Amino acid sequence: NEGVDRALVQNMSFLTTSDPNIESVVVNAKFVVAYLLQQDGPSPGWRKANIEGPVCLVKRRCAPYFQLLVKNQFSNHDLLDDLHADWELDCQKNYVFYKVEDPSKRIRGLWFHDDNAQLVLRPALMAATGGADKALVQNMSFLTTSDPNIENIVVYSKFVVAYLLQQDGQSPGWRKANIEGPVYLVKRRCAPYFQLMVKNQFSNHDLLDDLHPDWELDCQKNYVFYKVEDPSKRIRGLWFHDDNERQRIEAAVEKTLEEIRHGSTQEAQIEPPTVQAPPAGPIDEAPLERAYAPKVQAAAPHNPPVQPAEDAVTVSHASLAASL
Repeated sequence: NEGVDRALVQNMSFLTTSDPNIESVVVNAKFVVAYLLQQDGPSPGWRKANIEGPVCLVKRRCAPYFQLLVKNQFSNHDLLDDLHADWELDCQKNYVFYKVEDPSKRIRGLWFHDDNAQLVLRPALMAATGGADKALVQNMSFLTTSDPNIENIVVYSKFVVAYLLQQDGQSPGWRKANIEGPVYLVKRRCAPYFQLMVKNQFSNHDLLDDLHPDWELDCQKNYVFYKVEDPSKRIRGLWFHDDNERQRIEAAVEKTLEEIRHGSTQEAQIEPPTVQAPPAGPIDEAPLERAYAPKVQAAAPHNPPVQPAEDAVTVSHASLAASL
């Protein structure tokens, strides 16, 4: 079946042989190198754990419900940790560091050859330890499949309906764009650094716009309207079932636009991660110093939107507000 990663099938078969209570593989990466932080003795620092191989975050049918497993390709000595709400997580380029709840155990470090794999595993760990909305894990995995340069989801909402403003012709007014589904404000590692995206549940025709300092934003109850910098493109309208969701998305977009206008976001092109060999000796990284655990909220719609009135308007903030 082409709808399933064949490697995932093999991993599931292999894992359930040793643990039949494994229900699913939440996320996996083909290769990591495990390190442990030596904090005592004459030469503290990071040491190789002599554990290398695939890493899997698995969900189980009974407690412990989530486990992080590195299957050692050298021996039967694997790295296996039960996820806990008291975990502390820190991530850097090509590395995931985590401190388990047991203070007698050393801090772990996982080195990833591909930094994109680290970016997928990070939100999964956050969600499984209670650090984020679990839906965010699925969303990140889904979005980075089509765009590996997506670094994180700034904010999202589960459902919007997109409209476009028809300004010419015999009957100007708002028209449905035949685009409905979740909306995401995403941050990317290279230009364009921020994008607003509505993933269409009907087809592959999504609404995707790069945030720009010349955007004009206007919002009303249940609606976000925005005019992009390209005058050839129609003004967009997004309908939200829950106005609290609309206010949350509006605030995030407005804040991001302000950051772009004031030049606080990175403008230079970021080079993609360079491929490098696994470190031959202990890595020189600072101990785990902070936990990374953003919170995301979302609410689901219940009723379909009402078609906006199709009155002709003159495009401006005041006329948009008056016409709707």
